Amino acid sequence: MALSSVFSADHSHLIEVDLRTNKLEDVGIRLLCDGLRSEHCKLMRMSVDGNVISVKERRNLTSQKKELNSSGRWLAISM
Repeated sequence: MALSSVFSADHSHLIEVDLRTNKLEDVGIRLLCDGLRSEHCKLMRMSVDGNVISVKERRNLTSQKKELNSSGRWLAISM
């Protein structure tokens, strides 16, 4: 099961995840962003330090964070 599916499952209670140095790369970040968009996602803190992520995907992740925070869902991401 992909981690993004865990984020979006209606029964998920995951609020913090540490994905430092996990070789996520751009494709992994895109999948995480898909899961973060779910209304069922309760994640509040995520660490992705130490992963090789392009500037474009860093921007996408930052944009996703801003979108969630402006909608009332607080999310902290360390990159």
